[in-house]
Amino acid sequence: MVLHFLILSGEEEDFVREILIDAESTFLDFHKAIQESVGYDAGQLASFFTADDDWVKGEEITLMQMDESSDSRLMDEVKLKEYVDDAKDKLIYTFDFFGNRGFFVEVLSVSGERALDKAAVVRAEGDAPAQVDVSIFGGDQEEEDLFSFEEEDDLMDGIEEVGLDELGEEW
Repeated sequence: MVLHFLILSGEEEDFVREILIDAESTFLDFHKAIQESVGYDAGQLASFFTADDDWVKGEEITLMQMDESSDSRLMDEVKLKEYVDDAKDKLIYTFDFFGNRGFFVEVLSVSGERALDKAAVVRAEGDAPAQVDVSIFGGDQEEEDLFSFEEEDDLMDGIEEVGLDELGEEW
């Protein structure tokens, strides 16, 4: 079974992606296809959420478990067909956790065609929004600089630069 997804952004009006992917694929496969289609760094945190018709978030399917008590499932363990099987099913794909930003994802169609070996981008229009909203960090730093600290001293310098030094000793 092949799923045909439409992906839209609430930030970039002309942004559209359409991806065909096999229903037997995992959410991790879909995550990688989305990341590749927009040119994002796939190493950043991301999650899918089920969504109702009003785009209210439901269950989370995440890239990595951040909290042991969380009920969220991992992308590499969940097949798309477990959550998506009808046209108009909706997901929210969160790619920027700090800014709580993401894409609206909707199933355009489900077909019984032969299986796909790999996801295929069948429509790519417009530029994707920046992966990380640097304005929440003060806006003057480059996106790459915010997440490339290699030593604790560099991290502390970076925290002071972006104005987070009020976090105190526990940070």
